[in-house]
Amino acid sequence: AGAARANLDATRNRLGQHRDAQPGGEEAVELYRAAEEAEPGRHRADLALALANLGATLSRLGHHQNAHNVEVEAVELYRAAEETQPGRHRAHLAAALVNLGLTLHRLGREQDAYPVGVEAGEVYRAMNEAEPGRHRAGLATALANLGLTLSLLGHYQDAHNVEVEAVDVYRAMEVTEPGRYRARLADALVTLGRPLSALGQHRDAQPVHMVAVGLHR
Repeated sequence: AGAARANLDATRNRLGQHRDAQPGGEEAVELYRAAEEAEPGRHRADLALALANLGATLSRLGHHQNAHNVEVEAVELYRAAEETQPGRHRAHLAAALVNLGLTLHRLGREQDAYPVGVEAGEVYRAMNEAEPGRHRAGLATALANLGLTLSLLGHYQDAHNVEVEAVDVYRAMEVTEPGRYRARLADALVTLGRPLSALGQHRDAQPVHMVAVGLHR
């Protein structure tokens, strides 16, 4: 029952039916929590996934504080699962960290978002090195988010370095899959323009903005 509820919740999220997804997501969490309490450790990953899905639903509904609470628990469970089964839940952990970082950003908690963003980048980088290309999109997303956080914290040189890497990864993906990542590349270029301007590199910032505008057309 828990798996069916979790799958239905995820499907409704993909369809944009977030209000419909919330009750099912909450029920899935309750079912998996009860199962995990009855058999500790056996349903930990399932509970983490249900929590991550519910967190995504709550975030899309604008309930960012509730989403944060749920996503923190999901991350903690995935970390614990990774300790007992290294590598098996790493991709889910990375995705959960990205979502938690975005929620913290929406709450204006950039100081808290920073270590979460660093960890997400490290996990995705390790996965991409182990399986080159497979986790490239996740790595680019994590880097772009971390760059935004660093800019908002005023660490413009670090933000620039991270954002340049994110842009390079998105450009490489656009070469192999033209059009698929164009919007994300454009967003990354816009974000790169922020530290360039803040560092006084206006000559470099202008063409970056022009390329971003062209990609968004």
